[in-house]
Amino acid sequence: MRAASATSRGVVRANARARTTASTRPRRGDGVEARRARRGRTTTGRRRRARADAGADEIAWCCATAYTVGAVVMCARAARARREDEDVDARDFAASLAKMFAAPCALYGILLARSWTPETLSLMMPGSLERGLATGEVQFVPTLRSIMTLLSARATATSAWAHLLCVNLFVARHVALKTRERNVRDGHAPPIAHTLVLSTLVGPLALLSHVVTDAAYYAVVRARDERRRATA
Repeated sequence: MRAASATSRGVVRANARARTTASTRPRRGDGVEARRARRGRTTTGRRRRARADAGADEIAWCCATAYTVGAVVMCARAARARREDEDVDARDFAASLAKMFAAPCALYGILLARSWTPETLSLMMPGSLERGLATGEVQFVPTLRSIMTLLSARATATSAWAHLLCVNLFVARHVALKTRERNVRDGHAPPIAHTLVLSTLVGPLALLSHVVTDAAYYAVVRARDERRRATA
């Protein structure tokens, strides 16, 4: 009888604990709704930050592109010099064109710092010192896959675009300086309109275009001068 009574008391106590736990435990539906609400707030916050970052990147892209186009137009106007403009110091003229680089270079620095992450350097120069010492393979060399991964981010692509525009603007400045120097010295120079148009997007091809145009132009000029001397 004592064992039966002890067993019954244990059952009663277990049932009481179960009822207490069930009363204090949050409902399953309430927990799911709370988690959904927290997840929704987190997702909304992330979306807002992503939209803000995307807007900043778009504004930076537009500003850098518009500034580069305007600077190329300034280079085209500055290259239209004649012999009567010889009194203008060439160094002062070059310095005035060099000031154009201040704004895009500063923008590039800001965009680069904004896009920098702890993984940026490892993507730019992937590798391991231990692996290199163990296997003898060359490490810390950029690969196409790592560069593709790096440029897949919007902020990094924006900074890379600003970098390219700085290079293109440098090509436009070089062409403008050379053309102005020849206009002042010789009174004529090769055409540069197509070169400056290319320099807004593809600086290396613009430089190649300038070299080819320069060689063809002066070949024609030399042939013309030889014909004139022969007929004189």
